[in-house]
Amino acid sequence: MNRNNIKIHFRLLALLIVVQLTADFSYSQTDISGGKIKGKWALSDSPFLIQGEVTIPNGETLEIEPGVSIVFEGHYKLNVQGRILAVGSREAMIKFTAQDTILGWHGLRFNKTSPVNDSSKIVYCQISHGKAVGESNIDRCGGAIFIRNFDKLIISHCSLMNNETDGDQFTGGGGIFIDNSSPNIEGNYLSNNKAIGGHGGGICIFYKESSPVVINNTITNNEAFGGGGIACYLCNPLMINNTIANNGFCDHGGGLDFIDSSPTFINTIIYGNMASTGSQIHVGTFNGPTSEPNFLYCNIENGKKSFARDHSPGGEFKGRYEHIIDLDPMFIEADMSNFRLSDSSPCIGKGVGSITIDNRIITAPSTDFDGKERPEPSESKPDIGAFENNLDNPGVLEK
Repeated sequence: MNRNNIKIHFRLLALLIVVQLTADFSYSQTDISGGKIKGKWALSDSPFLIQGEVTIPNGETLEIEPGVSIVFEGHYKLNVQGRILAVGSREAMIKFTAQDTILGWHGLRFNKTSPVNDSSKIVYCQISHGKAVGESNIDRCGGAIFIRNFDKLIISHCSLMNNETDGDQFTGGGGIFIDNSSPNIEGNYLSNNKAIGGHGGGICIFYKESSPVVINNTITNNEAFGGGGIACYLCNPLMINNTIANNGFCDHGGGLDFIDSSPTFINTIIYGNMASTGSQIHVGTFNGPTSEPNFLYCNIENGKKSFARDHSPGGEFKGRYEHIIDLDPMFIEADMSNFRLSDSSPCIGKGVGSITIDNRIITAPSTDFDGKERPEPSESKPDIGAFENNLDNPGVLEK
């Protein structure tokens, strides 16, 4: 055997070794035919291919490891009657999606989950192509996540994109639908979700028992008939340091739509949203108390001129409206979905660290969407919006 043949022989041998090692460490796939599920879904068994409707039974837990992919091969639900622990990481997010993105899947469903179960956690997850369609209004709410009569849920640091509902004025929540529930919704990115014919392209919150904690979320580029970003009906939630921008293609309330609701917004950007009436905000009365939301230390495009009441521009507004600015927030690159504040942003240092509302002290979150310390610098005032810039004033270097 000449020298060239020896070289070729060793190269082939090395290639075979690499192929074998790759095969030894490759991941398998797991078929889930439907029915009851529980236990642990490991990364080594990923992806999990869902071939029928699945349910975590009451009293049982499904734990999903970071990096796992769950792919629904049909329009199937994942019903949570027990507990789900889908806790990924920034580097290894858990993915829920549909094999057929046109057909979609029917989302994560918490429908009257028993409060006896410990808290469920959906953390560092990517949830896409959920489609809430069906015969009942319940089936047509909550494209990615549906929550009804259940409080013990954390949705944190997740990306909810390209989910939708298809219904009427009594349906909605292209990303998340909340009914008589008070989950924690913190640090999530909701974008390109739709509530076709309904309300709340990003989030829809229904009924007086709903008091979710909604902080540090970026809610952008969503669509709905009413409330491209968020819609509220008969509830008064508290929302702090959110960025609600570039939502639209709405009949009313490009950013926010409130029916018989008076929520409170603190340190929040409401900008660049679009609608036929109430480009940023619509307030209305359907069958209950007059909507009088409160806005404190916010940046609202066009101020009160962007409001509409009962589908007509303008109208009297009696809610608290204090320390409001109406200035271009100067995002770094909004058309590239980067809604962080540039160093020239007028939102820098214009928020409030704590405020008293109805004898209750409300404080700004101690970190921002990215996990950075708020305020930054520590002796300054917090910024308006979900992101904290490292300057204490626009264009001023950090001390």
